[in-house]
Amino acid sequence: MEKSTYQKGLLQQEDLSINSDGIFEFDRLFETKPKENYKCWQVKYYRPYFNVDTRTVFHRIFISIIPIAPSGFFGSAKPDAYGPFWIATTVIFMLCAFGNIESAINYNTIGPHLSNFLVAASIIYGLLVAFPLISCCLLSNVGFIYLVSLYGYSFSLYLFILPICIFTSQVVRIVLTLSAGLWSMGALIKNLVSENNINGKLKAVIAAMLFLGEVSIVLVTNLVFFK
Repeated sequence: MEKSTYQKGLLQQEDLSINSDGIFEFDRLFETKPKENYKCWQVKYYRPYFNVDTRTVFHRIFISIIPIAPSGFFGSAKPDAYGPFWIATTVIFMLCAFGNIESAINYNTIGPHLSNFLVAASIIYGLLVAFPLISCCLLSNVGFIYLVSLYGYSFSLYLFILPICIFTSQVVRIVLTLSAGLWSMGALIKNLVSENNINGKLKAVIAAMLFLGEVSIVLVTNLVFFK
């Protein structure tokens, strides 16, 4: 009886799975084609950086606030862009939403302000791209996505500070947001230095850039959203 096309295919696969010593290698039946090398301007290039579990995201949020991980921020794991993107997006939403709530409580005025949203998005997303981009030029051995991930997680402390700003005075708000910014900056520098060999001059330049970024967030928070 003539073998079916399916059976012939299996036999051909079996023949291909026998090595030079005549030993059958079962795993070769399930070998996949090598992965394609996507370019940085292609969407698929960034897909692996969004493949992260919730536990890892929460752990990175924790050590971005309290940098106590002995193996560094990422350790042996790869950086992700999923957590930083949603943290930054949540901070933007909180600035707009809680700013409106504070206005409703203190001034009996509330309403959507597209201009405020554009300001928040420009500052937060702008910093999320600008700081890693400039740092990449200064640190030749550090990747862009690595810095985006590290810097994006440094916004985590604002997730806990912004809700408190609804019920505080302007002076307390300034102190809270400035303290959060300085703490986040210190934690970010510690996490960055723990995994990379950065000399004193570069560390001072990076600290200055981070300080300017945090000051801009504090000013926008207190002059635009919480007046």
